[in-house]
Amino acid sequence: MNILRLRYFIDTAESKSFTKAAQKNYVSQPVISQQIAAMERELEALLFSREKGKVALTPAGESFYGDAVRIVALYDQAVKKARHIYREGGGTILLGLVTGTEMDELFDLVSLFHKNWPDTVIHPVQETFSGLRRKLESGEVDVAMAPAYDLKLGDEFEVHCLRRFKMGVLVSRENPLSKRDSVSARELAGEDIVMTAPDFGSETYQHMVSQRATEGYTPHIVETAQSMEFLLMLVELNRGIAFLPEGVNRYNEERCKFLELTDTDDRPEFSIAYRKKSHNRAVSAFVKVIVDYFAEHYPYDG
Repeated sequence: MNILRLRYFIDTAESKSFTKAAQKNYVSQPVISQQIAAMERELEALLFSREKGKVALTPAGESFYGDAVRIVALYDQAVKKARHIYREGGGTILLGLVTGTEMDELFDLVSLFHKNWPDTVIHPVQETFSGLRRKLESGEVDVAMAPAYDLKLGDEFEVHCLRRFKMGVLVSRENPLSKRDSVSARELAGEDIVMTAPDFGSETYQHMVSQRATEGYTPHIVETAQSMEFLLMLVELNRGIAFLPEGVNRYNEERCKFLELTDTDDRPEFSIAYRKKSHNRAVSAFVKVIVDYFAEHYPYDG
């Protein structure tokens, strides 16, 4: 059984003529007769009565006709939907974001994208730094946005830097440092430090440790967190200070204060990554919207 054969059957039933069904489908009358006969053998049921030159549906044929019409209609709808997804950008884009990351721009980005791709759903997926990279590599997300050092990927991926952040330090209001607006990185050598755990993001962890080494000391890490939310809570409780990019995470300003680092060259890059050869054409269009938006609002200073 196939869709073409079902169309032959429906056209024959509606025209009550093998000849007219053949003309509609630009085939010879024997082709229609052969296909109908093959259907009847497959179903083990007579679909048409052929008495005195008249073609009419049998009770079995009438029952099968209703189902056949629905099957063909569903098939046509499925084909139309698939073509629309490919040509017009329907479907879903899975956007990977780091758990706890604030993205005030996301609404604007989706709104801009939907001007030309209104039927494509943007579905955010939250993950750890490490988990996000794994999901991008396995195809579980289409696009990932994260710090560049957590997007070290193979040649099959494209990575674009969107912006660079100033690195600062978040402290509890109970910490004496909160009376200041800025601090030298080297002044923090004796401070208790809280960080995200290595398995939350190994590259992030290693970068922070290495950066402190370039500033002349080994960080005194007293506790690690399995999420950004828990990290912020540790700072609120004055368990330690946290090195964070400015403006990436929303925190309780009544309990914490963000201080500028005055003597560091640490400028974390926030990047977007995606597979170069994607079957979803909407992915490259979505990436372009994001890259263009960040280029306009946050000119990359190299």
